[in-house]
Amino acid sequence: MEDLIYKAAYGRRREILLTLYSEGTTSLNRLRNKLGISSSALLFDISALEALGLIKRDGGFVELTDKGAKVASILSSIAPLKNLSMLEALGLRPFVVPMLASPYLNAVAALLLAIWIASIYISRSALIGVIYSYIFTNIYYILFVSILSLTTILISIYFATRRKVHITNIIIGLFPLLIYPSISIIINNYNIIYTLKFILLLLSCGTLSTATSYDVGSKYETALLAYLSGMFIFPILIYLMLHVYI
Repeated sequence: MEDLIYKAAYGRRREILLTLYSEGTTSLNRLRNKLGISSSALLFDISALEALGLIKRDGGFVELTDKGAKVASILSSIAPLKNLSMLEALGLRPFVVPMLASPYLNAVAALLLAIWIASIYISRSALIGVIYSYIFTNIYYILFVSILSLTTILISIYFATRRKVHITNIIIGLFPLLIYPSISIIINNYNIIYTLKFILLLLSCGTLSTATSYDVGSKYETALLAYLSGMFIFPILIYLMLHVYI
């Protein structure tokens, strides 16, 4: 994969991949006009990318292969911060992608989980679903409910993505949510902590979208919409209704 990224990371090949990634199946004429290059120059790069197995042609149209979609996702993830849109910045992509590609990925994920459990024990904040609460006082209930909730999140995402996103990568994608208990130990202001739990949950939707697009090759925006619906909008509505009516 690293060799493919290196061969496609520069010049027109990168532009072709990112254009197809953002627009989907595109005609050769539209692609040529968008890039502002000659037909011969376009066909030269198209042939090179096709030989790498990153794109495929069907008549006068061209589209990404599954491998090409993943490479394009990675290329879009490592774009300079100044080139990222607000939605892309939400996924902390320049920070998350290097972690996902790191040879120490498993060690980082294990350390993150260990710190999370320790901070849960100290802060007494229980993860219920995707939102932290202080309704339990018994530490064994707190740990049981928190670990059960996290396990449910991991399994749900794993099977929702058809087992294409590795559990370790999901843990990395959840890191904003997992660092909340640690931060709550340091900050004692209730209003800040209350707001922070929702900000970190929102960031988790973005970072999970980055991990999903990295593993699956799906569009970041599509993954973000799914995570925002399932992990942010609906849970918060339920949380607010429970606070109002109970």
